[in-house]
Amino acid sequence: MKINKKLLTIILFILLFLSLEDTTKAEQTTNSATNESVNQNTVIQQAQQVHLLLEQKRAEGFDVSKAEELDNLSKKAVENGKLKESLKLINDAKSLLEKMKDLPVKEVTVELPVHSKKVYLTSSVPDFISGKDIEKFEKAFTSQNLDVKNSKIVLKLSSIPVFVEELSETKENIVYNKNTSPFGIHEPPSDNYDPRLDDLGVPWVRLSGPSGIVWDADEPEKGKSSFSRTDKIFKLYHDRKINMLVTIYSFNVWAQGGVSKSIKETKEGPMKESSVKVARLPVNIDDYKNFLTKVIERYDGDGIDDAPGSPVVNYWQIGNEPFSMDPRWEGTSKDFAYLTKISYQTIKKANPNAFVFLAGVGYPDEYHLSYIPIFNELDKMKDNPHDRYFDGFDFHWGVPYWAIKGSYSHMKDFVSDIRNKLDKEVPIWITEMSSYSGEPSNPPPGVFYKEKTETEHASDLIKCYVYPLSLGIKKIFWTTLVEWHFFGNVWVNNYWDNVGLINNPLNDGQSHKKLAYYSYKLMVEKLKGYSDIIPLNLGNGIYAYKFLKGGNSIYVLWYDQN
Repeated sequence: MKINKKLLTIILFILLFLSLEDTTKAEQTTNSATNESVNQNTVIQQAQQVHLLLEQKRAEGFDVSKAEELDNLSKKAVENGKLKESLKLINDAKSLLEKMKDLPVKEVTVELPVHSKKVYLTSSVPDFISGKDIEKFEKAFTSQNLDVKNSKIVLKLSSIPVFVEELSETKENIVYNKNTSPFGIHEPPSDNYDPRLDDLGVPWVRLSGPSGIVWDADEPEKGKSSFSRTDKIFKLYHDRKINMLVTIYSFNVWAQGGVSKSIKETKEGPMKESSVKVARLPVNIDDYKNFLTKVIERYDGDGIDDAPGSPVVNYWQIGNEPFSMDPRWEGTSKDFAYLTKISYQTIKKANPNAFVFLAGVGYPDEYHLSYIPIFNELDKMKDNPHDRYFDGFDFHWGVPYWAIKGSYSHMKDFVSDIRNKLDKEVPIWITEMSSYSGEPSNPPPGVFYKEKTETEHASDLIKCYVYPLSLGIKKIFWTTLVEWHFFGNVWVNNYWDNVGLINNPLNDGQSHKKLAYYSYKLMVEKLKGYSDIIPLNLGNGIYAYKFLKGGNSIYVLWYDQN
């Protein structure tokens, strides 16, 4: 019976097109310019494929209403003799249906043990297609009260994480310490303070790149330093009591001979050669130590040679992805180990309260190739057995290990490798975490990105925080607040132009907050002040975590088939 209906639909559709032959010559003339080379057979063939896909996806349980709407519009276009418009609508419907193979369609039912009589369930992602449709944050999320039976609740989980809060009759005052909070933003706009950071409840920022300490820019001539740029930036965040992790770039033209090398760049079309700076040890290490001492003293808040307004920076990082980013490290592992030791000793001498991070690892492969040799060289340089020459360790998680493979679970092995090499007391941070929305059009050669919705982007964000936190990661900085535009001057619409929480109008004309923005805000509100995380084993493919928060608990759960 279903087959007959399907065939009848196709036949009627064909007859509809054949009827076009009876239109007047005047109508044919009017539409010929619009229809161009589109013919009836092409439209019929595409329509047949769409109708078959509609039947298939509907049977599989997908929501095909949007594709059906496009199909109906295409039929109206045919009736009006607009073949080109009809074909476009049909192809749009086909594209929607074909992409549904990548959408999570399965749910799983679980029983969650709880310790209260009632719980409050909230979806972590707003119930909207796009953040531009949200008028009020408070009404953006689906939520409901659930009754507890036999100390359990029954939940249906999908790939979109949910928050489950235990509700007790008495409320406890939760002590929220911004210093210990795990929530940060990597490289927010530095020209002026963005008040949306306050709206998100962000307690940490990482100031890197042009917003960090750049020796080449801050001391362009030996002995002639100026910190007006960083004075302004650091004061913006200090005045708002936001903690800063600041990156220090050791490159300097006059101190290192102006070295550079050639790389390939493109703005549009074919790649072209371009020169970039590469870093190496200064010819005179005392030049670097003198500059670094000035920097640390200026921002230690001790009242001696402080910057105007006394902005305080206690967290510093020596370099950023030195083996993969610009300026790239061109020296040996031994050279970088020596730079790390000298930097650490200089910073600690100027400010004993400072906390110093080793340069962030860009890729897991880079850790084994470059950082293990650095650790080995640092071991050889120890003045005493307890020396380490860094207080914290940082790695970055984005391309390709998260965004391309679409998986985060293999992070566990990488963290384990790092932890086995480091002392137990060394905290591990992720200062660049990312996923994306949209479809980056110009990735590096051999790398391809599937299109991601704002919903997927927001879901990724929650997982990007909760899963690493369950592995013992102390802080995570999202990349970034506002989308970049033409990041690195390398690729138009590259991956990094699509990761931010807020659209950049230079990219697509849109300036709205994405769904991920609201998910970030909700996450901070729900989880701030938690004291510990306990992973729960509820079955295969089920990710469940219990956040201890005072006398009650908050659970974060989702289901991923991969």
